[in-house]
Amino acid sequence: MATEHPNDQHLNRAEILAALDYEIASIEKEQSSPGWTKWTFYGGFTTLIWVAISEFEKKNFTTVNAALVLLLSSVLMDFAEVFVVMLNPPSPRRTVTNRFTLASLDLGGSRLGLMGIGTRIGALLAVYYFLRGSSLKYISGWFVWFYSIILFVVICSLIQSCFRVPIRLRKGIPAWKMCVASCVFLFPLFMAAFQASTRVFVMRISFTASDFRIGLLGAALLWLLGISLVHVSRNQPLLETLRDVRRDLAFDRIAGDSALRQADIALDGMKVEDYLQTDLQKVLLHFDSASKSMHELQDRMREANALVESWEKSPPAAGEILPAPSKMLRAMLESCDLHRRNIGDALDAGKNAAAAYTKKKCFVKRLVAESDLAKIDTNIASYFERLKQQAVEIKAEDEPFRERLNRLGQKSPHLLPEPRVEKK
Repeated sequence: MATEHPNDQHLNRAEILAALDYEIASIEKEQSSPGWTKWTFYGGFTTLIWVAISEFEKKNFTTVNAALVLLLSSVLMDFAEVFVVMLNPPSPRRTVTNRFTLASLDLGGSRLGLMGIGTRIGALLAVYYFLRGSSLKYISGWFVWFYSIILFVVICSLIQSCFRVPIRLRKGIPAWKMCVASCVFLFPLFMAAFQASTRVFVMRISFTASDFRIGLLGAALLWLLGISLVHVSRNQPLLETLRDVRRDLAFDRIAGDSALRQADIALDGMKVEDYLQTDLQKVLLHFDSASKSMHELQDRMREANALVESWEKSPPAAGEILPAPSKMLRAMLESCDLHRRNIGDALDAGKNAAAAYTKKKCFVKRLVAESDLAKIDTNIASYFERLKQQAVEIKAEDEPFRERLNRLGQKSPHLLPEPRVEKK
């Protein structure tokens, strides 16, 4: 006995609104977790800047020493953060198979966070090159390559966020893969910190309390800048989308099925049909227009063929004037020519739309199962086969019709309409 899928039972408007309220409340609760509010960030920035100004006024620090403390403490903070993630990896996110999203939707809301991370990494690289050119001569290939790669990834993500390119949904990875990735991250960070510490002992640098305070304050400011922008921009596009869907549904601007579909795309990504729907509709629209013109052409050809056939059976005398039938035949032939031009234009537009559809489909081939694309291609192929069959039928009717017109023109040329001369 077949079981009934929950989606087979349509939800009413109140149930859909309740589901949207639950999702919105869950996201808002995650964003307002204890310790991470905008006032926390405001207070943190204000306190750090105030203490930093107080230390600068004392003028009891060395710029090189403070920069080294900033660099070393930043590396150790990153090391500790990656180590904690390795010990307590985040649980994998539930994802629906054969779903994907667009880079502009997934990364567009994270631009602030990416800019914050990029700013912090850029500042650390600037501090590194300052120390490299200073009397300390701190050189660490591990540091440069590690943070340069991270900065490159951030810049690529920012560029990608400006385009509607399909990408995989971000989801958690298995614990063992997270452990391996953490070890890959930890090793260059450990080497960079070890080389900095070794340089301190080799140069026998003596630090003052202000050196430590200024360096640690700078590292804290850079870290707080990145984490605050990441937190502020987290889940904002998703939250705004769900609120818009709920508002449109509450004010009866959209139907319940449309609201469920939009919420489903926002939460779990889009299907291949959602991504290709617009381009597919353009292809089918143009070919549907060609199909209608083909039907009209067949009807006009059959009417003209019936009229010519009646003249063949009982041809009128050569001196008999048939202005009305002659005009009728000319109108039929002109209508046939018009429909032929419409068919050609619709087919050309359909081919261009099909090329754009094929190009767009290439972007999602690696993201979805081949069976999903095969279903769409099968439906399109069946539609094209019907068009080809119509074209074969028109050709089969058109050739005898033209031969009949030629025979009629040879026997009774006065029956055929004179060609129109267009006025210049």
